[in-house]
Amino acid sequence: MVREIARRILASQGFEILEAADGASALQIAEADRGQIDLLVTDVVMPSLRGPALAAQLRLSRPELLVLYMSGYGPSSLGEGGATERDVFLQKPFTPTTLRESVQRALHSREAP
Repeated sequence: MVREIARRILASQGFEILEAADGASALQIAEADRGQIDLLVTDVVMPSLRGPALAAQLRLSRPELLVLYMSGYGPSSLGEGGATERDVFLQKPFTPTTLRESVQRALHSREAP
């Protein structure tokens, strides 16, 4: 349900969405779509592959990938080495406004030194 709400919010802002039910599916979708993926929006805790492991796998072929992590557990749920200094964390529950702001912050982190 959270995935569906996030998809609707971001699609209404004009973002093109590649949607996956879990981490393993996200890897398959990303491998099949060789276009540019600017931002991974992922839950930290998912079936089959946690968000940090998914991001690490995707960054093997897309090293500039930006990541927005979401979790109801707080930033410590990322674990040791789970995020880079440019990754953004969004606490659940969130509002449409905080999701949009977090996406913008993540996308603008590319411009940070």
